[in-house]
Amino acid sequence: MKRWVLSIAAIALCWGAAEAAKPKKRPTVEDMEHRLAMLDAERERLSMELNRREWECYAILAEREGRVARLTDYPGVNLVAIRDSVPEIGALYERHDASYKAWQEILRTAPEYEKLHEEYHYVKNLPKNNPRAVENKAGYDRMYDSLRTHNPAYRPAVEARDKALFDRDMAVLRHVMEWYRQQGREMPVLSVVSTAQMNAIRDEWPEIRRMESELRALESVRYTLFRQIRNARYGVE
Repeated sequence: MKRWVLSIAAIALCWGAAEAAKPKKRPTVEDMEHRLAMLDAERERLSMELNRREWECYAILAEREGRVARLTDYPGVNLVAIRDSVPEIGALYERHDASYKAWQEILRTAPEYEKLHEEYHYVKNLPKNNPRAVENKAGYDRMYDSLRTHNPAYRPAVEARDKALFDRDMAVLRHVMEWYRQQGREMPVLSVVSTAQMNAIRDEWPEIRRMESELRALESVRYTLFRQIRNARYGVE
C-alpha cells in the first residue's frame, strides 16, 4: 500500500514537471485586445475619480483661503446663461452688483476720484510700465489709503464687495462642477488651479498623489500592451 502511494506521488510529480515544461500558450490578439479594453475602462474610471477628487479638494482650499478662481474664460462655461437660469446664482450676482456700487459711491467721495477715473480710461490700455499708467495706479493707491484712514465706511464696503464676489464665484464653481459630474465628463483642472495650489492639494490629501501614481502605472501598462498588440498584428519586432 505504501509503495502504491509513493508511485502515485511520483506520477503526480512527473506530471507536474511535464506540465511546467510545456511551452505556455501565447495570448491571441483578441485576448490582448480584451485586456486592453478592460484596462482602458479602469483607466477611465480612475481618471474620473481623480478629477472629481481634485476639484473637491480645490473647493475646500478655496473656501479656507477666501479666494476662488473666476470662470469668466473657462471653456464651455456661459456665465450669462448660468446667471439667468439658476435663481440662487442670479441673486448672488445682484448682491455683488449692489455691494460694488456701494463701494464706488464711497470712492466718489474722494476729491481726486473723478480725475483719476478719467485718466484711467486712457491709461488702462497702455503697458503697465508706462509712466502715466504707473502714476495713475499710484494715485489710486494713495486715494485708497486716505479713504481707509479717514472714511470709516470704506473698510466695511470693501469687505462686503469682496465677500459678495467670493460667494458668487464659489457658487458658480460648484454649479459647474456638478454639471460636469452629471454629464460624466472630466472638468479640466490646469486652466484654473495653479501649480502651487495643486502641490498644496497633493501635500494635504495624499490620496491625490496615490491616484496619480496609479494612473501613471496604468498608462505604462497600457503602452506595453498596445505595443504587443501592434507587434502581433503586423509582425513588428
